[in-house]
Amino acid sequence: MSAELLASLDDAERTPRHSISEVAELTGLTAHTLRWYERIGLLEPVDRTHAGRRRYSDADLARLEFLGKLRLTGMSVADMVRYIEMVREGPATMDARRDLLIEHRAEVRERIADLHASLAVLDYKIDFYGAQAATTATTSAQATTSAKTSATTNDGTTTHERTTTNDSNSRKAVSA
Repeated sequence: MSAELLASLDDAERTPRHSISEVAELTGLTAHTLRWYERIGLLEPVDRTHAGRRRYSDADLARLEFLGKLRLTGMSVADMVRYIEMVREGPATMDARRDLLIEHRAEVRERIADLHASLAVLDYKIDFYGAQAATTATTSAQATTSAKTSATTNDGTTTHERTTTNDSNSRKAVSA
């Protein structure tokens, strides 16, 4: 996690200043998702204007950024809610929060290793098909360049020879 994000989580200001549409644009979340996050407790109750419109603070934005990182790593919403509940309980839950994050990090590392293995398979297949395409292109080019040739023999007759390619890509002359 970047030092900027960590600092913003600790130092973010609670002054309400951002509309739901601004926050949606900044975070890439829909207004519906933002309201749902508030309803399930991922966000603290958001301040509202006298007209009832939500106003998000910089602290809300910092939390949304952190939650976005957790989602990007595949953390379930249930675990995110559990984590935020522990944050609300205060410093006494720091060890439990750390344990939750350590466990999740291990899962993320395992998924990354699986992705690396899958990527290696894709790379192998791409290289394989690239080599096959190159071989096919070479074989096609050889077949195209092997043109019919005419030769006149000592007795004045004409023979036609062409070169063909067999399965082992070796060439042999065939009389027509």
